[in-house]
Amino acid sequence: MKYHDAITPGYSPKAMKHIPTERNDPIVFDSNYLFLRRILNHKGPLTISNILEEYREDKNEKSIKTIYRYLGKLTVKDMVTKCGKRVYENNKSDTLYGVTAKFFLIGVETNPFTDIEDKGMIKIRKTLVDFISNVLQNNFAGKQIDVECLEKKIMEWYAISNSELIKNIETATEEAINKVMTAEMTGDSGRFLMDVVFWLGLIIKRPALIEEIRGCLKDI
Repeated sequence: MKYHDAITPGYSPKAMKHIPTERNDPIVFDSNYLFLRRILNHKGPLTISNILEEYREDKNEKSIKTIYRYLGKLTVKDMVTKCGKRVYENNKSDTLYGVTAKFFLIGVETNPFTDIEDKGMIKIRKTLVDFISNVLQNNFAGKQIDVECLEKKIMEWYAISNSELIKNIETATEEAINKVMTAEMTGDSGRFLMDVVFWLGLIIKRPALIEEIRGCLKDI
């Protein structure tokens, strides 16, 4: 049957989007969600019927109820959205679904330098700050690092850097994203890339970083 797709005015996926989530969230480890995002990214916008057919062709048939559950979860995470209608010649129509971005950075928050109050994370943070203080101590002869001061500074730097990382990700050009997506990158490579962007963001925002460290020094 003949049809035409009426895309919602203004619908245009971003180049990249940051999605914070929990470690046990199925969008992190369930390949079914990854498959759905992939087909919507490369073949979308698609109808429910299109999506069901893609799973069948992948020899991983799903029920309509299951597909709606996947779409619902991804919609709540703002990774997928209803983006128009497929209108048929008999005037009936189906909803079209599309991704909200071409590339997603899914961030599972496990960094101990956030202001999280989890006792286990706080213990790890204290241990890390002690180690960092000992390493830095070699660079400041005759001075002692105030560990509590350094801990507060690192947490402050992390908040700034994370904010800059997310902003840089979500304003990246499509050309830049395409280069990343077509490169032969391992998961570790992607993490290294994010680390560099993370720290460059901090250096740009806080060029007097070394002076802030000196502010945590006290005479022995």
